Amino acid sequence: MTGPDQPPILDYLPQAYRTGGGVLAGFLAPVQAMFDQLGTAVGGLPDLFDPATTPPPQLPYRGADPDDFVGYLASWLAIGLRADKPVDWNRGYLRRAIELAAERGTFAGVDGLLRAWLRGDLLDPPGRELLVLSDLAAPVNGVDTPFQLGVQSLLGVQTVLGPAPPRFFVADLVVDPAVPDLRSPAGLDALARSARALLDAEKPAGSYYQLRVRGRTMQLAPADPAAWRPGESYAQLPDPAADPPVAGTSLLCDGPWVYGGSPTPYDF
Repeated sequence: MTGPDQPPILDYLPQAYRTGGGVLAGFLAPVQAMFDQLGTAVGGLPDLFDPATTPPPQLPYRGADPDDFVGYLASWLAIGLRADKPVDWNRGYLRRAIELAAERGTFAGVDGLLRAWLRGDLLDPPGRELLVLSDLAAPVNGVDTPFQLGVQSLLGVQTVLGPAPPRFFVADLVVDPAVPDLRSPAGLDALARSARALLDAEKPAGSYYQLRVRGRTMQLAPADPAAWRPGESYAQLPDPAADPPVAGTSLLCDGPWVYGGSPTPYDF
C-alpha cells in the first residue's frame, strides 16, 4: 500500500479525515511505520498474510510469538489450530485449510480437513490412500451396496441390508503404528478426542457420524529382551518410566475402538 513512491495512509482517507488530522495521523503512525518497512522489502505486505511466512523478517514487531500471527490469520476464517503441535505444523495445516475453505460444510471438505488435522498420525501407505470418511452410500448404478451378504453369511435379527441412513457418515481412522504415542490407550484416546473436536466443528449441519479408531495396541513383549523398544510398555511388563513401577499400559484388543459421534437414533 505504501512505500517510497506511494502516498501515506492518511491520503487514502476522505477529505474530512485529512483536514486537521493531527490526532488521526498520530493514531495511524504505528501502522504507517509497519507498512513503510514492509513496502520496501522483498515479499512485502503479502508475506504478512501468508501462513508460511508470517511474521516476515522485516516486520518491526518481531518480538511477538509467531504462533500469535498464525493464530490471528486462522481466526479470520474461524479455523482452529492444534496447540499441541509446533508452529510449522500449524502453518501447513492453515494453508491446507485455506485451500479447502470453499468446501467447508461438505463431505469432501470434512474429509480433507480431517486428513490434514491428523497429518502424521494416520497410516498412509505409499501408492494408495486409505478411506477415512465414508457416507456408506451405494454407487449410482446400485450394483454394490455397502451392506451385502457374502458366500457364507448369517443373517441376524438386527441386520440391515442396503445404504446407511441419510446424513450419516463414518470416520474410520487407521493410526500409524510407527508413532509411539499411538500404541497405548492414552494416545489413542487423545487422538480420538482431537478427531471428534474437528468433526463436531466441521461436519455438515444436520449430519451425525460414528468414529472408529484402529490401532495396533495388541502387543506382548518380544521373547528376546534385546528386541524391546525403548520407551514402550508392553501388556505383561511394568512401565519402566513410572516410579514406582506400574503395570503396562497397553490394551489388548483385536478390533477398532468405536466412539459414538453426535447423537443418533441409530445403533451401529
